[in-house]
Amino acid sequence: MLLLIHPTILAIAKQSPNYKKLFLEEQRRREDKQRRREATEQAQKEEEHRREATEQAQKEEQHRREEEQR
Repeated sequence: MLLLIHPTILAIAKQSPNYKKLFLEEQRRREDKQRRREATEQAQKEEEHRREATEQAQKEEQHRREEEQR
């Protein structure tokens, strides 16, 4: 995965004797943030799917009841 690092972060990292450590920490932070964002999106999609399945089941049940009354 290609990560874009803000130029200021790179400038600070290059000036620091621990630039590699700082760079890797920032990279890890961004990757963690991306993973959390993706997990949130996945959870939202799953919730939407559950909601749609519930609505469909309710519609089918309503249709079944209407058919029984005829």
